[in-house]
Amino acid sequence: TCFVRATHSLAADRMTIVLIDDLHFAPEEGRALFSSLAMAMPGHRVLLIGSTRPGVSQEWVSGLTRLPQTTQIDVPRLGPKDLVALLQDSFASEHLAEQLGLQIAVKSDGNPFFAFEIIRGLREGQFITQKDDGTWVSTQIINEIKIPSSILDLVNARVSKLTDDERNLLDVASCWGFEFDASLVGEALGLRRLPVLQTMAKIEKRERLVRASGRSFVFDHHQVQEALYSSLPEMLREEYHAALAEALEARTKALENDPETLDGALCVDLCEHYLKGARGENALRYLEAAQTHLTKGYLHAQVASLTEHALAIPNLLAGPERARTLLRLAKALDPLGRRARQEECAREAERLAEESDDEEVRAQAAIALGWCLYQTSRHEEAEAASRRALELAVARGGKKAEAAATGNLGNVFASLGRLPESQEHFERYLALSREIGDRQGEAIATGNLGNVFLSLGRLPEAQEHSERHLALGRESGHRQGEADATGNLGNVFWSLGRLPEAREHYERYLALSREIGYREGEANATGNLGNVFWSLGRLSDAQKHYERHLTLSREIGYREGEASAQHNLGCVLREEGERAGSEERLLASLVVCEEIGHRYLAAATHLALGSLRAAAGDEEGGRESLAAARDLAAKIGVPGYEMLARCELALLPGGDAADALAAFTENEERLGAEERLEARLLLWKATRDRAHLDEAKRLLDDSLANVPSECHEAMLTNVRVNREIVAAWNGESGDPDAPTLPDDESDDDEPHGTESVTRAG
Repeated sequence: TCFVRATHSLAADRMTIVLIDDLHFAPEEGRALFSSLAMAMPGHRVLLIGSTRPGVSQEWVSGLTRLPQTTQIDVPRLGPKDLVALLQDSFASEHLAEQLGLQIAVKSDGNPFFAFEIIRGLREGQFITQKDDGTWVSTQIINEIKIPSSILDLVNARVSKLTDDERNLLDVASCWGFEFDASLVGEALGLRRLPVLQTMAKIEKRERLVRASGRSFVFDHHQVQEALYSSLPEMLREEYHAALAEALEARTKALENDPETLDGALCVDLCEHYLKGARGENALRYLEAAQTHLTKGYLHAQVASLTEHALAIPNLLAGPERARTLLRLAKALDPLGRRARQEECAREAERLAEESDDEEVRAQAAIALGWCLYQTSRHEEAEAASRRALELAVARGGKKAEAAATGNLGNVFASLGRLPESQEHFERYLALSREIGDRQGEAIATGNLGNVFLSLGRLPEAQEHSERHLALGRESGHRQGEADATGNLGNVFWSLGRLPEAREHYERYLALSREIGYREGEANATGNLGNVFWSLGRLSDAQKHYERHLTLSREIGYREGEASAQHNLGCVLREEGERAGSEERLLASLVVCEEIGHRYLAAATHLALGSLRAAAGDEEGGRESLAAARDLAAKIGVPGYEMLARCELALLPGGDAADALAAFTENEERLGAEERLEARLLLWKATRDRAHLDEAKRLLDDSLANVPSECHEAMLTNVRVNREIVAAWNGESGDPDAPTLPDDESDDDEPHGTESVTRAG
């Protein structure tokens, strides 16, 4: 009566909310009090809320829900969209929510309390930190999210109510995983099927620690499974895993069949549980079939984990067999971007092959090492390893190894800007792949040739080869090849000025890369999408993508991606008027380019740096950088960069407008859409020939016609080259034949050049 009247008194003064949490823990008197309040509230400004888990007395619940003023609401777990919204709000960062969303979703199972505790754990562990603008960013690579003790304590409290027999069943089930076959768990313990299923049903009804899911059971939360598993002593865990593997092997009669004929998923389960059960010899029987199955599903992290476990068992693998296992591990680590361990595997495999005098494995190990060294931009070492592999392959007549080594050399030469040599090696790679019927090799060689043609400005050939690459990748079921080909086609469309098609292909490239765990592809696709957003005038979106490109590249040791991202960040900062930050980024890119010997990117960066310095009035610095860009681009055969550098040089005092015009005439047919547009503006500035401005305006109109009308304002306002063309066309300077710089350049004493920039793909 006292509680009811006190609540009525509060409600007479203002709207009152009464919340009673965890009614399932309340004694009978507590639930009776809640019922009394519920019955006494009609006619009063009171919202009475009680929360309870499943398992509370249904008779009591039914008595409440029969009241006309009562509503019962089942509160489900958060769905993916709601969880993402919660994370975006908590982090004040769409990027971090996207980066950690999947891991938190798995660990929290949509439980908002668990999600908030995980976020708190990340903050307290300094895995994430808050910037001055209030947004949160990661401070390191977060490969696995640890469950905070507050969640484990809550789970352990629920588990403590189990009987010994119930706990034994769930302990073994936790060794299988989040979802499990209850009858197999019973077989591992030597129990009959029916009592096991009855016990599981009781646990589900009483404790809600597990629940039926079709013919299987799942734990109520991942944390329940993890808490049970982590509490087991190591030796007991091993025995449970071994018992599960033996029960599964007996049930499926796997010992009676060749592992290659068994279901791949079965081989994965048998191999995994025998390894965890300290039965290495038993696991070895299924290892290769398990690796093959996981690789086909692009489950590279699982391949790596399984293989590392096998390699860690003393004396299980030795000699050529260990070398081949290491090479399979190196192949799995490649798309994950784990370069240091990848290199260790390749070097150890090569050493083991040399010790056992196995020429075939030696060649394969040299190929793997050459590829890893190329990926980390150590081109001199990569070339040496690839040549070693080529010699070994030719000596023993191994055409597939010869093709792979030849392709590796082509990649090295492409990165060094030695495009004619690169083309020659890719053509040889293509011929060898066709000769031995290697469709995947044919696809890769075709795509690489397309990239060479794109660098050379031969766009029709680049498009033809990229489309052929895509078709071959799809035919052969090579998802990584399909992803790369999709990205390469996006590059072609971007060069042609077909921005909607470029964006569509880059988004598909990004989705495919994420789907198959291809981190280098994710990095490249992210950077390329940044280029599209820049072309569309969405500079903040471009900058976010370039920063993400830089982060991903650094995480996986992808130096070329790091240089490209730094270059593009420098250029977009210049567009936003931040010249000091721009030069800092461009110089950082140039340092990486010089460290890794990437002459193509170096030419682009010298060009952007020279243009920046010239526009800021640093005539000497601008001339030096532009000349370096011109000479390097001419040496490696990149027409666009050479032509733009010569046009920029023509704008400096004493510049040669005739040389700029000659450079454009020589290379016009090999230029991309943006290069052609920029060149026309520069030529108009250098020659004051109105025909160049007219053509620049026509090209700008064409580019606008290729995008939705809602993009036009941003493209004309935020992209400096476009803005200059419009300003000049409108005669804002008062002299239709005089170059017009934007307002933010008008305070320079002696402005030189333009604010054009060159992006790196």
